[in-house]
Amino acid sequence: MLNSIISKVKSFLSIDGDPIFGNIVRGGSVTLFARILNALLLLIINIFVARLYGSGVVGVLAIINSFLNITFLFNLFGTNIAVLRLVPEYCTKYSDTSSREVWIRIQNLVVMISPILSILIIGIGVLWDYFAPSSRISLPYFYVAAILTPFFSFLKLNTEALRAFFHTRLYALANILPASANLLLLLVLAVIRRNLTDPIWAFTGSNVLIWMVTTLMVISILPRKDLNKPISRIPYQELLNISLPMGISFGITQGMNYLDTIVLGIYRPEAEIGVYSTVVKLAALTGFIIYSINAVSASKFSELHFSQRNNELFALAKKSSNLIFWMSLPILFVLLIFGKFLLGIFGTEFISGYLALVLLVGGQFIDSIGGSNSVYLDMTGSQSKLKNIMLVTILLYVILNLVLIPKMGINGSALTRLISAAFWNLMASFYILKKTGNWISYLPGFLRK
Repeated sequence: MLNSIISKVKSFLSIDGDPIFGNIVRGGSVTLFARILNALLLLIINIFVARLYGSGVVGVLAIINSFLNITFLFNLFGTNIAVLRLVPEYCTKYSDTSSREVWIRIQNLVVMISPILSILIIGIGVLWDYFAPSSRISLPYFYVAAILTPFFSFLKLNTEALRAFFHTRLYALANILPASANLLLLLVLAVIRRNLTDPIWAFTGSNVLIWMVTTLMVISILPRKDLNKPISRIPYQELLNISLPMGISFGITQGMNYLDTIVLGIYRPEAEIGVYSTVVKLAALTGFIIYSINAVSASKFSELHFSQRNNELFALAKKSSNLIFWMSLPILFVLLIFGKFLLGIFGTEFISGYLALVLLVGGQFIDSIGGSNSVYLDMTGSQSKLKNIMLVTILLYVILNLVLIPKMGINGSALTRLISAAFWNLMASFYILKKTGNWISYLPGFLRK
């Protein structure tokens, strides 16, 4: 009976008879498991720090982590996305030695730029201390974050390189290691000395340690240099032309996760923002599915595109989008049906966020229909088009936030996210359709016919 059900599910999702898509499903499952485990580890760390060291230390860690997640965007300027496209492209068009050279050139660029940002940030801190000595900003922690940002950036870049070279299991492991090392160091420091700075040093030490570990991982999987094979080295200017649009698109996507909260902070009370942040975290559960599938399929899109296996590429893109939709759908239904109950767990005042949750789930539903749109554009040479779509989207997003939030509060913010998701996904889908004649987003059977 169970085997029959599994067989029908495989047939429905088009897994049978397609080894490439089968690898995507297996890799996506491993990545999804790693992301869930990582989220649980971060939750344990958060509870541990709050109980032993207090909410103030939790706040300092949150600030440092937010700071690093912003600065790494400037340090990497899109190379973390570009490596997923360029490594398979140069391996396919030239040789595996050429893909090695791509990675070396990306590293060279980041090595030159990342220390400059740290020096600039420290300089700003010194000036801030001089002109505003009574500021409540804790500058020592600010300096720690500034020094840590190159290591954090390279950790992110190393992690992406693992999937660029198709080592999905190592990639999943690299996603778990920082939180695991952080928790281990935190436990050791708590036993040895118990000081308020322990969580900061545990966080710092874990990032430096895992930077070294992921560097060794990448070195171990790099193709050997073979002078007998044709070697093509990507010009630095071309590398920047590819990576910068990707970085802008990625940065806009990241910014849209935080900007509405900032606008809410201007117009609405703190309690309403607290409700909204909880609602956003619940609605984002579907994002685990979207990210996990796209994380594995990205480099395969590049490989198929640049080896001119377009029929296989479109088939894989459509299957990936279908898989994202059907795996996301149960989570969306659970959030809609049990949303009030789940929000009530946090407190009765959080139930007021149910309408916002419904709107955010609608946005996630649209994203699940879009499936692999953004990944497809980045991996097939249309990164500049995606950048233009996202620039228009962020403009629309800002205008809607400023108009709707003062009138509707968190519901206006959620509605803005829904409209923005619909806009960019439709623009991306129609552009792909116009360029290739193929619709790769999810379509139900009756519309496909």
